[in-house]
Amino acid sequence: YDPKYGARPLRKTIQRLLEDPLSDMILSGSVKDKIAVSADYQDNRVTFDFL
Repeated sequence: YDPKYGARPLRKTIQRLLEDPLSDMILSGSVKDKIAVSADYQDNRVTFDFL
């Protein structure tokens, strides 16, 4: 959260680190028949587990 800009920077970070990569995976067909996803942040990167 940024007092000057509110939650906009946080929203853009969530989109860049979570939504965009997940969208790319779904559109490319690499995610099939999965109903849940878990995201983790380790070693300066986001990893996804599909359940």
